[in-house]
Amino acid sequence: MKHIIAALIFAFCFAAPVCAQAEPDVIEQTLKEITAENLPAIRKAAEQGDAEAQFKLGIAYLDGGVIEKDGKQGFDWMTKAANQNHAAAQFFLGIFYAYGGDEAQSIAWMRKSAAQGFLPAQQVISEYDKEQATDKNKPQE
Repeated sequence: MKHIIAALIFAFCFAAPVCAQAEPDVIEQTLKEITAENLPAIRKAAEQGDAEAQFKLGIAYLDGGVIEKDGKQGFDWMTKAANQNHAAAQFFLGIFYAYGGDEAQSIAWMRKSAAQGFLPAQQVISEYDKEQATDKNKPQE
């Protein structure tokens, strides 16, 4: 039960067609929008509080293509975007927390993303809730 959210994310985001398509599409599209030429403008907008720019800067740091790869900076910018209700950033924070073993944080971010209509998060939460209900109905040993 401890790593159920990580397993659900894996199952639905790498096996389910809608989620498997949505997640890479978000990343690929974002990476296409980030170039060495527009990175200074993205950084400036991110520093001024623009959630979409913060998300892009987070992706850029995590990817390392146009800027030196830095997981901590990527996570920090993603968190700033998520705190401003950026649905994709919330979803990715949910993934980070799931793989880090913090199920409560993972579910909290996934629920926020799902509430905004982000389909991959909705799928993960739907399956998580089903799994939780099933576990409650199982006889205890």
